[in-house]
Amino acid sequence: MRNHSHPGASISCPTCRGTGSIPKESASEYTALIPLSDRRLRPRRTCIKITGAVLLCLLLFTLLLVFLFPRSVHLSSTRPLIFPTIAEVDPEHDTVDLILNVTANLTNYNFVPIIVTRVVVSPSYRSQVLDENVVFPDAVVSSRSTQRVAVPLKLHFMSELAKMCVMPSPYFHQIYITFA
Repeated sequence: MRNHSHPGASISCPTCRGTGSIPKESASEYTALIPLSDRRLRPRRTCIKITGAVLLCLLLFTLLLVFLFPRSVHLSSTRPLIFPTIAEVDPEHDTVDLILNVTANLTNYNFVPIIVTRVVVSPSYRSQVLDENVVFPDAVVSSRSTQRVAVPLKLHFMSELAKMCVMPSPYFHQIYITFA
């Protein structure tokens, strides 16, 4: 048998102990030795697989953010001017009670339906909050839609606003109140 290796640079095979052959009865027990330079040991397309997995995760995360991230619900009035249904003026005690029935549009910008259980309306006059009204409409607004909701409000004025309502000039009888 010929030895093609350089003297002193070779290591004898631990399986055949340098003979070059193994017994037939122990042939199924041994595994083949593959050199490290063999192309079959190199991972193929590893960078493509990792990049694809990262991009897929980023895409799924972005889609979850877009569709499930909660957006605000917008409450807007259908009329620019709202007139009171009932107005009670008591000039002796300087109080005014107004009852308003406001029909508002409730717009849901979310991709899931919402249940509106509470609406807080704060009317203000010249940046002074007059009262805080809490309404419980229990409205269900489907995804990406608008629904009309009736919001009854009760306002109670005291002192200077009540005095304005009993003044003889009609200019003072119109009080512009903003709702937030």
